[in-house]
Amino acid sequence: MRFNVKFEDFADSNSIDLICEKLKTLKEEGSYNLVIEYNNHIEELVFLDDEFLEVKPEHLRYLKDCRQKCSGLNFDLKNIYLLGQTDYSNVKGLKVTLEKTSQREAGKNIYWPTKQMFLYDNGKKELDARLQTNEIDFDEYETRLRILQAEMGFMDSLEEEQYIH
Repeated sequence: MRFNVKFEDFADSNSIDLICEKLKTLKEEGSYNLVIEYNNHIEELVFLDDEFLEVKPEHLRYLKDCRQKCSGLNFDLKNIYLLGQTDYSNVKGLKVTLEKTSQREAGKNIYWPTKQMFLYDNGKKELDARLQTNEIDFDEYETRLRILQAEMGFMDSLEEEQYIH
C-alpha cells in the first residue's frame, strides 16, 4: 500500500492522523513495516555536513507520536522508518509505504536523515555478511563496496577528500 499525505513540518500532528486513517482501511492482518519519506532539503554541497545528518528531537517525537497513534490498528506494526530524501517532486508531502514483513522481533522506530544512507547501510551490511561467511573474497568485497558507493553518489565526495588542494 502506497499513498501520499500532506505534510507541513514535524510539529504537524495532522499528517500522522491522515496516515492512521489510511491505514485503518487495510483489512488484512499480519506484520507490517511503515516507511515514511519526507523532504530533508539537503543541498548537495553540504550532503555530508553533520548538521543535516543529526537526529533531532522533532524527528524522534514524530516517530513516537506516529507509533502511539497507530497502536490501535488491526495489524501488527513492527518497524516505522522515517527516511529523509532529496527528491523535491513532492515538496509539501510525505510518501508513505506499508510493507508486509515476517519479523518476529519487537517493533522499532528508525530514523535516517537520507534515504541514500539507509540504502547504502543495508547494502554494506549484506556485503559484510557475505564476506564473513566466505561467499566472497576481500577483493570482490572491495569492488562491490566501491560500486555501491558509486551508485549512491558517495564516490564524488570521497574522491574530493583524497586530493590535496
